[in-house]
Amino acid sequence: DYELHLLESAQVPDEELSDAMRFRIKDMLATPIEDMVIQATRLPADAYRGRLDMAFVSAVRRDYVRNLVDWCQRYELELQAISIPEFTLLQLVAGQLPEQSVALLRLDAHDGALYVYYDGALYLVRPLAIGYADLQQVTAPGEFALETDSQLDRLSLELQRSMDFYESQIGMGSIGQVWVL
Repeated sequence: DYELHLLESAQVPDEELSDAMRFRIKDMLATPIEDMVIQATRLPADAYRGRLDMAFVSAVRRDYVRNLVDWCQRYELELQAISIPEFTLLQLVAGQLPEQSVALLRLDAHDGALYVYYDGALYLVRPLAIGYADLQQVTAPGEFALETDSQLDRLSLELQRSMDFYESQIGMGSIGQVWVL
C-alpha cells in the first residue's frame, strides 16, 4: 500500500522537508507524483556518523488514503492518524524505553523485515526474503520446529549483515536487543 525510501535529505527546515523530498522521489515511483501523498522523516544527526543527512520518505497513493478516511467516516470512527508499520512499531519500541538500540525482526510467511530503532528514532529498515514458514520443518500438524539447514543460516547471516551495517556505516554502535515479531 506504500513505498518507503531512504534518501539524502534536502537542506531545508523540517517543516518543509516533505515538500522538498517530493522532487527527489518522483522519478522512483511508478505512479505520478501528483497522485501520491509524500511524508519525509529526517534521521537524527548522529546517523551515518554525521557525514550524511538522510531521511525516510514514504509514498502512498492519494486515493488509498482517501478511501481510508471515507471508511472511517462511514462508520463514524474518529481518525487520529494514518501511519505506516515502521513508525507504528517505533511507538511500540519507544514506549518500552529501551536504553540500547533495538532490532525488531518481523517475520511473515515468506518474507519479513528488520527495523532498527534507537532513542525514539528509526535508523534502519532492511527487507528480508525469508519468513517463518521457510524456517519450519514438516512435522506433526500444529508443531513448529526450526531446521538447522541453510534457511536458518541465511536468516542468521542477514541479521549479522544488518547489525554490522548499523555499527559500521550508520555508526551507532552495537544493537543491544533483538525483538521478534
